[in-house]
Amino acid sequence: MSEQMGLFNGDVARAARDEAIDRAGAHASQAWMDAAFHAASRIAPGARFTTDDLWPALDGHWTHEPRALGAVMQRVAKMGIARATNDHVLSKRPQCHARPLRVWIRL
Repeated sequence: MSEQMGLFNGDVARAARDEAIDRAGAHASQAWMDAAFHAASRIAPGARFTTDDLWPALDGHWTHEPRALGAVMQRVAKMGIARATNDHVLSKRPQCHARPLRVWIRL
């Protein structure tokens, strides 16, 4: 039973999430990563936004690993540019099938 409980350990889940985000970021186009970072940096201070709001600024930039936007947002947070809130909204991008997105606030 204790072995199975380890599967539901929050620390293990967070570590797996962070490892997947790092892996996605490492395999994304650097030009795309830079464009996404700059898009997040250009959000008006105090504005609330989701990653859906960043995609239009990436027109012309491409990566085979769009999940790398998580790595971009981690960088944005670590640099104090924005912080995650506890709020979520449904994605408006059809390819995301209305999945929940974290709401961020630009600092």
